[in-house]
Amino acid sequence: PAAIAASIFIGLAMPALADLVRPVLPVTVFCLLTIAMTRIDIGAARNQIERPAPLVFGLGWMMIATPLIMGVIFLLIDVNPAYALGLLLLGTTPPTVSSPAMSHMLRLDGTFSLALLLIGMVITPFTVPTLTGYILNSELEISSSALALRLFSLIGGASIAAFLLRRLLKGERRTQAEPYFDFANVFVMGLFAVAAMDGVTDALIANTWNTLALIGFAFALSFGMLALTATLFWRLGPARALTIGFSSGNRNMALAISALAGNVHPDTWLFFAVVQFPIYLTPLMLRPITTRIIARHAPPPGQET
Repeated sequence: PAAIAASIFIGLAMPALADLVRPVLPVTVFCLLTIAMTRIDIGAARNQIERPAPLVFGLGWMMIATPLIMGVIFLLIDVNPAYALGLLLLGTTPPTVSSPAMSHMLRLDGTFSLALLLIGMVITPFTVPTLTGYILNSELEISSSALALRLFSLIGGASIAAFLLRRLLKGERRTQAEPYFDFANVFVMGLFAVAAMDGVTDALIANTWNTLALIGFAFALSFGMLALTATLFWRLGPARALTIGFSSGNRNMALAISALAGNVHPDTWLFFAVVQFPIYLTPLMLRPITTRIIARHAPPPGQET
């Protein structure tokens, strides 16, 4: 996690490198999706999906209710259209592909996080084009159907690549490949973070306070969504409620940006870039807190269910 977090600051410190690797951002998203799907524990995911109520309510809140609430806020408050699009792309996309691994690190429910991610990716081609098009009308550069097709292609292509890898790496081979997957994951996430920082350094120099305020807003949004969502779902238990909260506060906006080939307004790109700060840094910041909460609510020895 520390190495991944450091990659953001590498991108800020080396803006020429960030500009150089920005065109490969869609490739990094494809690779991250492929790695995540290759490493899926099918049995564990199936067990979660067989009890769908928490998943349905969690994803319904995250990917449908949240953007609709944003739409109501946009009617009441005049929001920069480029930032409004960024907020809706954030609200209609699934959790980040790293959320299951990060959930394990935070002592949350990593298997439930994986189920949220899988089903969230399935419905993303419907939520992103439909809700952004409905709420913002003509703000998207391409039609809703074209965006849906691109999302289907991206997610479907990664699924096929993962299926082929799983067929190739059976049994002992997959176990032996785990360290290489770890390395690839860290490398690709680092490359993604560097690419996402393109233009942020210039924005910090040209509009320091505005950019810092936007970064602060990104952290407030992430922590606020985590806290609000965990509170709403607390009856499911601290681990699961915090898992839904963490997933809700850290979304894979890169899916939509990649489907749009990065062709978005500079302000939308800047919003996408600053959202990566809490995604990459929050796990390090939250680990002591979530560990303490989970330990406090753990059942006494011998009473686990």
